[in-house]
Amino acid sequence: MDAAGAAALRLRIEQHQHWLEAGTVREGVQEAHDPHARWLLEIHDGLRVYADDTGRFVKRLTDGAWLLEQGQAA
Repeated sequence: MDAAGAAALRLRIEQHQHWLEAGTVREGVQEAHDPHARWLLEIHDGLRVYADDTGRFVKRLTDGAWLLEQGQAA
């Protein structure tokens, strides 16, 4: 694996670990993998920022679950 491949793998692992911060994910209530991961732009403490062809949206970690907030820009 080259340096670029290693960096991409590290980023995917970091993003997945961030997803696992939600108790509902660890308990099996929410999906084990973020269904919107292909559109993920940024991760922050308790916040995931996405952009797809319809615009930007965020998911916020609220009460142990990732909740979608349509139309929010971060």
